[in-house]
Amino acid sequence: MRSMQWISRSLLMYALAFVTSAARADHGTYLPSASFFTGGTTPTARIDSWGFTDATTPVFNANVVYNGVTEGTINFNYDTFTGTTLPPATFPATPAVSLAGAGLSGGFNIGQNVGVIAGFSLAWVQVVLPGTTIAGQNAWNAANGSGFPDTQDTTSPIYPFQTVAVGANPTVGFVDFPFRYPSQGNQTWRAELGLVALNNSTHQIRPVESFIWGFDVTKSPEGVSMSPPQQWSPVNDTFDNILITSFNGTKGTLWTMQDVPSVYPIFTMITPEPGCLNILLLTALPVLSRRPRRGAALAVAT
Repeated sequence: MRSMQWISRSLLMYALAFVTSAARADHGTYLPSASFFTGGTTPTARIDSWGFTDATTPVFNANVVYNGVTEGTINFNYDTFTGTTLPPATFPATPAVSLAGAGLSGGFNIGQNVGVIAGFSLAWVQVVLPGTTIAGQNAWNAANGSGFPDTQDTTSPIYPFQTVAVGANPTVGFVDFPFRYPSQGNQTWRAELGLVALNNSTHQIRPVESFIWGFDVTKSPEGVSMSPPQQWSPVNDTFDNILITSFNGTKGTLWTMQDVPSVYPIFTMITPEPGCLNILLLTALPVLSRRPRRGAALAVAT
């Protein structure tokens, strides 16, 4: 995840769980508007300012298409923020450090009567892309500028936070608040977030689609610029290659990519229960009985 930033981001996630239980307005649908996050006796982090107001928080929505069929939608909120770290209570004299990053929260909402084939489940998988300035502490020993799976678990590619920061959870939720320290220089952070189906028994990954997102940090003047979600489309080769290289049986558990939609199914249609069909028929019969007689006569004539 993010070096010193990985430790701080984990604490920030803990902080979100603490703060979001309180009643307050939200920043968009899935981001918190509260500006202060605390982890109790652990080091704390504070978001001092979002880039947008609660009412104008950027959204990213798209249809989810697999093998030419729309299977649902994705719905996300994204925004950049600036803030500070605060010292733990045991070291009150430690100076605060400025931070800057971006928040992304939302997820996938599956369509009506759409299911997932037996043996597979949906999840979000994220890879930090090559070109990210500071790789940070990670289980893959990835160097600065190289890509790696955004998880510390070498047995599974699933991103660890499969829920939203606030609001009702989608079918498959996601939340991330990566940040960097401007004092460390100008920096870039990019990730590709993919919706995938996984079989945890056979260790197979079937990507659905993905998008790229991130942010840029400047040292002087201290600030952050947006790189909002874009290009919701079939996953890039880089996404596949990072997972194949990382989960190869040496660094981590061996997983195989099955990235051909026409060959590897993911979604299936759910047939309504017989009781539901009866209701639909009873609803439709009165409508059918009111059709004009001329239509019936034409049907017979053909």
